[in-house]
Amino acid sequence: MGDLRSAALAYVRAGQVRAHTVATPPGAPAPVLVVATVHGHNGRYQIVYDATRPPEDRWSCPCRHSDLCPHIAAVGLWAGHPGLAARTIPERTRL
Repeated sequence: MGDLRSAALAYVRAGQVRAHTVATPPGAPAPVLVVATVHGHNGRYQIVYDATRPPEDRWSCPCRHSDLCPHIAAVGLWAGHPGLAARTIPERTRL
């Protein structure tokens, strides 16, 4: 899986995204808080999305990737933030 979208879609399609906490205000198009687990190739990763944080700190994942990763992109797709999966994985972090 060379690109972020393919990897993220594979996790979602395989049912490897499990949400634990989802908070969506009435009328909001997407959640403002998501805590989920992604069962990745090298373990389980807890992903957190918090819209109250600055944009660069809204998403977190403990995996080895230094930037946007397939686990975050998978939760983004699942939670209604598809733009995350539109990017490609930078060369230094390709799977």
